[in-house]
Amino acid sequence: MTETAGTGETGPRGDGSAARATAVSMTAALLATAVAPVVELAGGDVSATAVRLLGLLGAVLAVVSVVLGQRRKDLPTMVLGAGIALGTLSGELPNPSGVVLVSPAGVLFLVAVALVAVAGVLVAARTVRWPRAVGILLAVLGALRLGYLVCIGYTPALLALPQDSLGVALALPAPLALLVLLVAALLFAPVVFAPVGRGVRWLWRTADVR
Repeated sequence: MTETAGTGETGPRGDGSAARATAVSMTAALLATAVAPVVELAGGDVSATAVRLLGLLGAVLAVVSVVLGQRRKDLPTMVLGAGIALGTLSGELPNPSGVVLVSPAGVLFLVAVALVAVAGVLVAARTVRWPRAVGILLAVLGALRLGYLVCIGYTPALLALPQDSLGVALALPAPLALLVLLVAALLFAPVVFAPVGRGVRWLWRTADVR
């Protein structure tokens, strides 16, 4: 993910249809994955099967993004896509204890969260101006989410919390996850919406009345 030289446009490495395909698939993956935390926060009566299927669709699209990114040597997109896909996969594995640090599913989920944070670091290191700011924000949020999961995954520390604090701690995963996914989606917005911007500019230039 780089800044396109001379244009000020940002997005996945490169430009043209390949970059747009990568951006669209990654954005769709992020938004599909974001449905689960949205439903959890809204508390709506939504089919768990539908949410799960959307998550799996997001994972498939994330894998597609990894393949497209690999072809174009776009390391940040590859790392982010891998994190999204592994995060969904971890939810499909059994976790009888429900504790993050003592099950393969929990450890895989921690790896997925760490990969998203690493993607933010890579974006921040390879871009300038506002994409770098978004990358830094993604890295910070990802690191906070990882640290939070490690803390709540340590059962004695979790049980030592006062009742009020315990309620707050258990309510944080959904908003944190949603925030991370939306910030990641911002990285691809310029490429996804570039055709819309060009269309608006063309209409403005060709309009008889301004």
